[in-house]
Amino acid sequence: MSENNENYTFYFKIVYTGITYYWDFSPDITIKNFIEAVKNNMREIQPNRDIEIVETGQYNNINGRDPELAPKIDYHDEYTLRDVYGNKLRNTAFYIRFIPIPQNSDSP
Repeated sequence: MSENNENYTFYFKIVYTGITYYWDFSPDITIKNFIEAVKNNMREIQPNRDIEIVETGQYNNINGRDPELAPKIDYHDEYTLRDVYGNKLRNTAFYIRFIPIPQNSDSP
């Protein structure tokens, strides 16, 4: 894939719902910055929820048959979307999975 400044539109679906989003990202964004950008987008929609991002299509994964239960994306922070997904960028989609926010143990 040649280097260019083209952004790609990625499809995101909140697990076990019909709620979807489409956001544009550069293929040269680092995984770390990609995760933070998606988290920031979701904070505007669900301000008090934390998330994990899961690549779609992972049937029969370590957590069972359900692809929405697959492990979160966990690549080296400095890899880019282009490094990880290469020529599959246009066909890559993600689940957004809400995770519990740890409660302060000092609360009454």
